[in-house]
Amino acid sequence: MDYQLFIKQFKTGWSAYWRALPFIRKHQLWLGLTRAKWLIRLLLVVAALISLQFTIAFWGWIGMPSINSFKAPGINLNFDLSFSDFSTDLHKSGGLKYLIILAMHILISAFGGRTTEVLQGQPFQPTLMSYIRGKWRGLLVIIRNFFVEIALVILIALVLSLFGFSFLKNPIIFVVQSYLLGFVVLDTANSRLNMSIRQSARRIRKYAGLAVVIGLGLYVLLLIPIFGAVVAPCMAAVAAVLAMHELENVEEVNSTMAESVIEGKTEL
Repeated sequence: MDYQLFIKQFKTGWSAYWRALPFIRKHQLWLGLTRAKWLIRLLLVVAALISLQFTIAFWGWIGMPSINSFKAPGINLNFDLSFSDFSTDLHKSGGLKYLIILAMHILISAFGGRTTEVLQGQPFQPTLMSYIRGKWRGLLVIIRNFFVEIALVILIALVLSLFGFSFLKNPIIFVVQSYLLGFVVLDTANSRLNMSIRQSARRIRKYAGLAVVIGLGLYVLLLIPIFGAVVAPCMAAVAAVLAMHELENVEEVNSTMAESVIEGKTEL
């Protein structure tokens, strides 16, 4: 992994979050939602209720004194941040955050599409069928990431516990969760380029730093009771498109400069 590139992508994504709200206000991105008012209102109610439960679950975890929950030989795992007691409460706040994202996926799609329209001039004209197709793809990606997260959390907990580094479990799991949340947002942008989920996954791995920071911001904003369910997906979608646009422009400039240098050497 190129850590310098990772950090650069992370910083670009972080900067994009700060620019997202002014961008939304300036270009009135919410205007693209007028065709789906009834659906959005319904989803807002659902997401708000899930968001409240998510916040309660997260702050409940904060009050837990246990740090190392690995026990042998029965292997009793407590997955903190995303899992409570694996045997009784599977993927507590972790499952809730994915439910919020699924409910609010229409906002990710709409605000991301409107941002692309402003930046690149590509008309964003959503239809009911496009919302349904986007929802179905979002469901597939969320299911994929949910099970990937379960597998990675189990693996991380086992490996760190075996080597006596359990104190690193929470921050590492949090980074993994952030990446997978950011994955959902970036995949929505990639779907507008007609990429398959597999193609999208390969592209997102190249932008791992951006995926982590987009997911991190999304996770933190979701902790705002009720309103977080609306604010988080909108801000994350806009920040993702702004950051990706900036990074791609830099890559294009660097590529052009490199080609110019090669051509110059060839002529000599």
